[in-house]
Amino acid sequence: ADSSTAIFKPDSIGGYFYSVTVTDSNGCTATDDSGIIVIAPMIPPPPPPAPMAAIAGNITTEKGEMVERTTISLADYEMLPVTTNAAGDYQFDSIPMYNNYKVVPEKNINPLNGVSTFDLVLMSKHILGTQLLDSPYKMIAADINRSGTITAFDMVQLRQLILNINDDFTNNTSWRFIDASYEFTDPTNPLVEAIPETYNITDLS
Repeated sequence: ADSSTAIFKPDSIGGYFYSVTVTDSNGCTATDDSGIIVIAPMIPPPPPPAPMAAIAGNITTEKGEMVERTTISLADYEMLPVTTNAAGDYQFDSIPMYNNYKVVPEKNINPLNGVSTFDLVLMSKHILGTQLLDSPYKMIAADINRSGTITAFDMVQLRQLILNINDDFTNNTSWRFIDASYEFTDPTNPLVEAIPETYNITDLS
């Protein structure tokens, strides 16, 4: 028998019918009809897209005033920061779920915003004990040099800022941020505790 090999190559998916004729060395032939069905290879479907969520929030003052122009970052996550709008709102879209994230607010502009010489009077009364500042947030703000105490040195730095001797705080930012749900251990002495200035999200859902 002839040992040559014939190769049949269909050019598309579908059914094909063909005849095969075999001739031996004596010239005898035999014919047979056959067919094949060409199907597409089994390609596994792509995995479903990872579920996403949004991370959104709001920045306000102690009195509920909206804080715009605050830069919000997600620490250790490759996404550009966002900035709060006039209503103090921010939002990150399309964040992969089930991961941990840290929301970090920052604002270090206009250090004289909301500051006046009357603050020096209030700080002096607090230091002398004649009239204590009436909220933990005010006490944190009064710690101008971020030393963990409110002293005359804080008044000196604030006075230098008001008189334009300095144009910024030397060891502090003009704004600090605290998780609004945080409950101070001792609201009359908040400077001795570790204040959460970022917001941690565990297993985002």
